[in-house]
Amino acid sequence: MSIANLGSFNEILKSNKSFTIASHVDPDGDSIGSVLSLTLALKKMGKCAEPVIIDKSPAQQYYVDTSSQIYVVFSEPVNNVSYATIFMKKEGVQTPLAATVTYYADSYKAVIEPQQPLEEWITYTVYCTDTITDNA
Repeated sequence: MSIANLGSFNEILKSNKSFTIASHVDPDGDSIGSVLSLTLALKKMGKCAEPVIIDKSPAQQYYVDTSSQIYVVFSEPVNNVSYATIFMKKEGVQTPLAATVTYYADSYKAVIEPQQPLEEWITYTVYCTDTITDNA
């Protein structure tokens, strides 16, 4: 990274309060470690940071708790967030997973808590319906 790019990075850090840190698709241990490390560093700086692991949960050697909560963070306050409007499906299965959805209006965050642990090496997709609307 050049010094000019590092200056831009510092400006981004200074001018924003919240960040979403994402892995690359089909993450390995290095990717997961980087996402978690950067998330922790940002939180120590007083920033709001949410880690996002994209695609499949890794095999046991790259352990990610498959009973973790899944977050959907909106850029502004929204209405109509519920299990009917945000749900998760396992690859190849039409029926949504049994889960609890809780919306935290103060952080614009919906938390999905599956009732069963997620399976390793399986792709899950979170769906948000168009009945979720902003407060405007």
